[in-house]
Amino acid sequence: HWLIGRIQEADGFIVESPNYHGTITGAIKNVLDAAHIMHGNQGTYFDGRPVGLAGFGGATTTNVINALYHAVRGMRGLVVPTTVAVTGNDLEMTGADGRIVSEAVLARGRTMVAEILEIAELQRLRNARGAIAAD
Repeated sequence: HWLIGRIQEADGFIVESPNYHGTITGAIKNVLDAAHIMHGNQGTYFDGRPVGLAGFGGATTTNVINALYHAVRGMRGLVVPTTVAVTGNDLEMTGADGRIVSEAVLARGRTMVAEILEIAELQRLRNARGAIAAD
């Protein structure tokens, strides 16, 4: 239930999955399915809010992003134009942890986040105008 609360409060999202046999992992699918618990209530799905998509893996990472795209659109999310695909070559590993070192991938990530923030701000302004007009 804490996840549903966080989904309802959020202005935007980033949904990411590692490549698992050419698609999203079961764990990510379970998270998306959890949003269905309160189906029909306001803010349960993405409800027109901006969503950035990212995938990690090899040559079939595009399949991951495509699967996320269809799931997010089915949950009424507004997918932003820029997506991020990360491969092992884009990482620098330190023990079990890694960090993205590819400037191109980092730039795409910054662009994707900027798109999410811009759309969320536009929606906040629209909602504020609607609240003022209703008064």
